Amino acid sequence: MKTLITLSTIIVLFNTTLNAQTVLFQEDFNLGLPAGWTTIASGDATGTWDTTSDFYGFNFDSSPFMLCYDWSGLATNEELTGPSFSSVSFSNIYLHYDYQFLSQSATLEGFVDVYDGAAWQNVKLFSGADIANAHDSIDISAYANANMQFRFRFVNTTGNGWEHDFMIDNVIVTGNSSIGLSEITTNTISTYPNPTSGFIYWKDDIQTEIQLIEIYNASGQIIKSKNTFGVQNKMDVHDLLQGVYFIKMTSKNGETYTNKIFKE
Repeated sequence: MKTLITLSTIIVLFNTTLNAQTVLFQEDFNLGLPAGWTTIASGDATGTWDTTSDFYGFNFDSSPFMLCYDWSGLATNEELTGPSFSSVSFSNIYLHYDYQFLSQSATLEGFVDVYDGAAWQNVKLFSGADIANAHDSIDISAYANANMQFRFRFVNTTGNGWEHDFMIDNVIVTGNSSIGLSEITTNTISTYPNPTSGFIYWKDDIQTEIQLIEIYNASGQIIKSKNTFGVQNKMDVHDLLQGVYFIKMTSKNGETYTNKIFKE
């Protein structure tokens, strides 16, 4: 499985505030159903949500994807739910995914829902028409919260033979955040683990002699710092709330390196 969130390089122009397009969540299902994802099966579907690399000759990009299908003629309700992540302090939040929805039943429906922190909100409904090998980008900015989730549902309340299938691949959530850093930064120093629940470590392969570590929230406010001269390459982040942060590392020569981190 790819890492839950990619460590994207953040480029900040001199003396400007960048509205950076940030990847908040990403999954391609290439190694099967990832940790943190859940499925709920009605028990009646011919095939509930699972990974496959080919379905009767169809695939998105010649790699595994999620598939749910039913030819049973029975009522079905199959859910695929992703893990929670924070979208606090982000705007222009979009859910992107590739899909195929094929229906031979007027009562078969596909749902895309987003959790707003209190309840599930439907943001897309598939019904009554076949849509093959397509892509969606859905604005979910209105539902930003610290525990955002999304789910895909394959539902037929009455049952009808040869209901067909719902396929999902390459799920990405992106958003814009304003970061008040005024340096050009790169991602040549690795930080791990990511996400983290306790400590952040960094690996300085290029011998830059990092001397200062600063952590910023998604609004660009510095919330934690540490002078690292002569100490171990780690920082305690147990006290941070769940969400997205940026860790800025400054070398003794004044060079800066910024990575995105996620606190569980």
